[in-house]
Amino acid sequence: MKKDKFYYGMISGLVAGTVQNTLNLTIFILGVTSLRYLDWTSIMIYGHKPVTILDGLFALINQLGINATIGIIFAYALPLLGFEHYLLKGMVMGIGAFQFTYFITFLFKIPDLIIIPTYTAISNFTTSAIFGIILALLVKKWVYSSVK
Repeated sequence: MKKDKFYYGMISGLVAGTVQNTLNLTIFILGVTSLRYLDWTSIMIYGHKPVTILDGLFALINQLGINATIGIIFAYALPLLGFEHYLLKGMVMGIGAFQFTYFITFLFKIPDLIIIPTYTAISNFTTSAIFGIILALLVKKWVYSSVK
């Protein structure tokens, strides 16, 4: 039976995004990074960091929506890219999405996101790579389990 790439790609992105955001929040709580992913999304939506719990929750839901969309794209792209070294391809997808958001915020000179501390950039790079690897594992397992 053929698996629904859209559905399982979306679920894979949501699960990988939940892990990514949990790691990001943990690193933030430990004081290593100064911006959470939900802060980024909040600034993109409202023009400022979340002020209320509802602000933060809505920003997090939007962040997970972005993760889900990346999962859908990856589920459709993987057969075109080939299954060999699929974990590397997932990692590159995760890092590529991270680089794209940095490029957009720099290009449009979005306040509060123009100057990013080094530890925040390293944390985002690392958690985006982890997101991509988990995404690749889940897409391969849930969508393409019959492919060796």
